[in-house]
This record gives sequence, C-alpha cells and structure tokens, in this order.
Amino acid sequence: ELEEWAKSCSAVPPNQETAFVIGYDIDHENGRFRMVYSSRKLLSLLMSFCTVAADCTFKTTLQGYPLMVICVIDNMRHAHPIAFATITRQEEVDYCYVFATIANKCKYFGIRLAVSTFISDGEIALKKAAMEVFGEDVNIVNCFFHVMQNVRKHLKKNTRESKEQAEQLQKVIGRLQVSPSKQHFELACGLLKAKYFECPDFLTFFDKYMNDKFFMNWYEAYQPGCPATNNALEAVNRAIKECHLMKERVPFGVFKTRILTVLESYSTPSRVIKYTREYGLDIERKAFNWLNNGKKYRTVNDFDKGSTYVYLPGEEKKDVSVHDIDVFRNPRYANFDEFSKSIGNIHRVEVTEADWRAWNCTCYTFFKSNCCHHIVVVAVSRGCYKLRPEANTLSLTHKRLPGRPKKMTQALLID
Repeated sequence: ELEEWAKSCSAVPPNQETAFVIGYDIDHENGRFRMVYSSRKLLSLLMSFCTVAADCTFKTTLQGYPLMVICVIDNMRHAHPIAFATITRQEEVDYCYVFATIANKCKYFGIRLAVSTFISDGEIALKKAAMEVFGEDVNIVNCFFHVMQNVRKHLKKNTRESKEQAEQLQKVIGRLQVSPSKQHFELACGLLKAKYFECPDFLTFFDKYMNDKFFMNWYEAYQPGCPATNNALEAVNRAIKECHLMKERVPFGVFKTRILTVLESYSTPSRVIKYTREYGLDIERKAFNWLNNGKKYRTVNDFDKGSTYVYLPGEEKKDVSVHDIDVFRNPRYANFDEFSKSIGNIHRVEVTEADWRAWNCTCYTFFKSNCCHHIVVVAVSRGCYKLRPEANTLSLTHKRLPGRPKKMTQALLID
C-alpha cells in the first residue's frame, strides 16, 4: 500500500508549488524505507542560496519515524525548507539517499546545485553524508548551540571542576566563539589549554571541538556571513509540529499526506525570503554617528590575497594604528585574558567587488545579525551608498534654556 501511494504521488505536478514524492526506497525484507518530499518551487531555492542545514525532528507519527528537515538559509539567516524526508533509521546511508535524491531531482529540473556550507548538530553520520553528496570541499559548520549543550552536560556530570570553574569555562568558550579570524581562534585554543591545564578531564573532552574537522568549526569567523548555529532550522521544526501538525501524533498513513500539505504552505509566494542583506534605519543612524564623531579608519590592500581590508576602531578607540593592524593580522597574545580583552578593539571590513551589502565584518554585531554599521560606514566613505535623510540624528533646533522665559520689555525702551 505504501509503495502504491508513493508511486501515485511521484508524478511531477504541473504547478510548481504542488508538493510530491521526489524519491522513495522501500525495503520490504528488512522493514525499512526512505521517502523524500518536495516541490519544484522549494528545490529552486538552491539556485539562490548555497548554505544548507539539516536535522531530524521527532514526535510526529505514532510509529516514531524521524522526520528529516532540509533547509536553505537566506541572507538574513532565516531557514526555508527545500525538502522533508521520512526515514526509519538515522544512518549515513539513509542521509546519503536523501541528499542524493535532492541532488538528482535538481539535475533533472535543471536547477544548479552549488552547496558550499552545511550546518548540523554533532551527528557525525549527517556530516559525512553531506560531504559524500555535496563534495569533500563543502564547509561543515558544527552548531554552537549544541556545542554549549554538550559542554554544560559534561561540566554538570564531572565533579572535578568547581562551580566557579564551570561558569568561567562557559564564558571563556563564549569569547572563543567570537574570535575575529581563524588565526585568532587557533591561537586562543592554545591559550585556553595553557590557562586550564589543571582541568585535564575538560580539556580531553573539549579536544575534538578544537581539532576534529567535523566538530571544530563552530566559531563565527569560520564562514563569515553564515550562522554558527542551526537555530533557524530548529524554529522550522517547532513550527511544523506546533503550527502545522498541532502537536498531534498521527499514524504514518495520515501523516504522509498531511506533510505534503505542510510543504505546499512553505511554497506559497507570500513567504518572505531575503535574497539580500537588509540594513535598517537604526544601523544607518549608528553609521551616521560614527562618521560624525571624528573617528578614523585605515585601508590596507593585501596584494598577496588580492583583497582590500578596512580597519575601524572599536567603541573605546578613535584611531587605528599600524601596530593594531599588525597585531590583528598576526595575532600574538601572552595569555587568554589578553586575547579576550583585545576582542572589539578594532574591526575589519573586507571590501570586494560584490555589492557592498555582501561585505563581511569581524564585529560582534555582524556575527550575530549578518549586518552592522561598520559596513555602512565603509560603503558611504567609498561612495557606494548614500545614507537616507532619516539617518541624520543631529538636532534641527536649539534646545530651550531651562527656567522661566524672560518677560518682554516695553517697546522703545533699552533693556
């Protein structure tokens, strides 16, 4: 019955927004199956975005089958489903089948597939499957939220670290996560080991998050412009279960038709998708204030890399010295505390030939929001953009002096 239904729903519908079964594999002998659902509209998103996130969510069917959710991440870090899959097991071969089905269907429809970044939790089978299908060069981002979850679990179970040490370690990892570059991250990992050498159990546990290629890429600067968590996908998982399925577990016979309806709701033209980064009025006003407070920046052309970088001072600095730039490009710190204090002293905006909205910065705001006023400052200074009149924060009138207004004197009398 399941195979007949899947076959009947596999025909390509004339409407691009209509969901259908893009691939299925039913193994009757071993009692397992894989079924992938999507629509042409959702698959076409892969032509516009190169960051893919995937995860499994549960509590959707009475049989307990995992629902695999595959999303693309737009330029304002929102997740948009491109496919769902029901699998009976969470093994690498199952994940490979789902990704390969999506890739083959994209090729069939003439959709250019260029996945460069893959985000997931710590499930190694999922990461290996992504590399198997999307290529060995795909950048594997390990979700920082799940990293911190595992850190907290370890510190809670391990009684060798005191409560104060556990709290301090979590703060230190938070600082490590906003390292402004790969060089800073690698150096800070060594400084962290030196600072907490008296916590060998924790360092042994945390070693894979500093050295293993599948787990170490959880810091913001690894892929500038790409989120370091799969929180956006988790929000989609929650919406599926709470808003679309109404927290109801149903038999798979009912679920398989209902999930097609859920997919079609994500295919509607009314869904807002951010194809470019958006810089709000609040960011422009910060840029206006920055440009009018006397701060100065420096531009450096890196001929070896063929890149142009603009270095801007942090909140507590007015200028950027040559020494500051040298330390940023070749970080050297005596200890972790010195590294931690240096974060935010200066910021670097990478100027490229692309639209200025796609430029990247190393500040905390950009890491968390995908846009910042430093990029606007550089764009305005280089003549790439003009601030809106509403961004002017200067007062148009003089403020009235305090106190009661002076009484007017009689005409023709000298006051």
